[in-house]
Amino acid sequence: MARNLPKIIYNFTHCGIDIKLVHIPEYFPHQDHIEWWSVPCSYTETGFKSHWFPINSTKEDIINSILDLVGDRLTEYIKPFEQESMF
Repeated sequence: MARNLPKIIYNFTHCGIDIKLVHIPEYFPHQDHIEWWSVPCSYTETGFKSHWFPINSTKEDIINSILDLVGDRLTEYIKPFEQESMF
């Protein structure tokens, strides 16, 4: 049976890319789950990435930790069909 866990949404822009983080507190009794959603980019080729954080992580902890991982060179990928149409 699936659990109906509360979700907290954080929306922000980094390096011109709109990012949505879905924070699921206490996904497990000892961890919070974070989902990254964006266009495909240099951090995630699919636009999705999953992270685990200590229980009761704050919005600031989560965003700062993820931006430390991403750095300041986040770029959007060009979709293959758009690349082909350029030639």
